[in-house]
Amino acid sequence: MSWPTAAIFIVGDMMGGGMIALPIALVNAGTLLRVSDG
Repeated sequence: MSWPTAAIFIVGDMMGGGMIALPIALVNAGTLLRVSDG
């Protein structure tokens, strides 16, 4: 695997992981806020 290919793969992996993790993080944060609030 060449460096440019690896770089594209890593960036895509990070962005894909972020797209998957962000909603989960938001849900977890909302749950924590609700629990501490209530």
